[in-house]
Amino acid sequence: MSKVKTLLLLGIFCFTLGHSCLADIRHASMIRKGNAYIKKGDPKKAEAVYDKLPNRKQLAFNKGILYTAMNDKDKANNYYQLVLQDPKANKREKAQVYYNQGNQQFRQTEFKEAIKLYRQGLLLYPRNKKIKYNLELANNAKIVQQQQQGGGKSQQDKKDQKQDKQDKQQGQPQDKKQEQSQRKSQQQQNAEKTLDAFKQQEQNDLRQSMPKNNGERKVEKDW
Repeated sequence: MSKVKTLLLLGIFCFTLGHSCLADIRHASMIRKGNAYIKKGDPKKAEAVYDKLPNRKQLAFNKGILYTAMNDKDKANNYYQLVLQDPKANKREKAQVYYNQGNQQFRQTEFKEAIKLYRQGLLLYPRNKKIKYNLELANNAKIVQQQQQGGGKSQQDKKDQKQDKQDKQQGQPQDKKQEQSQRKSQQQQNAEKTLDAFKQQEQNDLRQSMPKNNGERKVEKDW
């Protein structure tokens, strides 16, 4: 009789375990499907797929990327915070969260905030080349922004100002307007190049920063 009970309990255990495994397989399959929609540039369909899944912590990273793609900063940050608060999340994953949040700030031309977030990411994972690259872009964009707003003068601006004063004292004609106009034009071109480089990097990121096909918050190998 005891053997029958043992076999019965073993059968129940195997059935439960098998059911759990099938559920995990279906869960991973659905996440892969959602990830594929994001890579194809169709976040709405990805959202519909993700919404059918239980709100596991492992899905938070995927949803953060999803709402980043949908330009919904608040929802994205809510899910990113879950990743940052998750003790099981490793440093690379958290660094990527800061990277994605930095990109959000960059898009809104909040370069100072973007720089802070990129630096936080580098503190966690200093070898990340993409964070280093975007940090450099943000620093360059911040300098151009300050120059355009007049909030920060470059060394050349200071030299020109000093030369203007000397010209006035010496009674020499001032023909600096064309030179200053050319410099402003160059600043604008630099700003456009920086933004273009950022946009190109961001397009690549939406594909490369998605978790692997198992759907569980893993990061690509180039991290």
